[in-house]
Amino acid sequence: MSTVIGRVETALPETSTREWWALYLLAPVVLIGTALLVFPTLVYDQFIGQYLWRLVVADAAGQPVAHEGIRAIRGYNTVNTLTYLAAVGYSHPGLHAYLDALDVSFDVRPA
Repeated sequence: MSTVIGRVETALPETSTREWWALYLLAPVVLIGTALLVFPTLVYDQFIGQYLWRLVVADAAGQPVAHEGIRAIRGYNTVNTLTYLAAVGYSHPGLHAYLDALDVSFDVRPA
């Protein structure tokens, strides 16, 4: 097994930390962008629009809004809450690495 790993490691070019972070940050943008181009109705109309964007529009309007038969009322729902939670969880390693690079530490003792 170590022979195979050694061959793979020597065949791959060196990758810096900065390149991994660029890949980490760009991967969701590329995936969502590709999904929007390939399946625009499914991704935007049936997910982003319905569960994320139209709720903001309804909140700004102060009343429920409807678009092409899909009615949105303001407020939170399970889907947008889990989506926001996933976004925060995905950003956590980057924020942690950034604060480590700035040498920021937190004291967990109560004040």
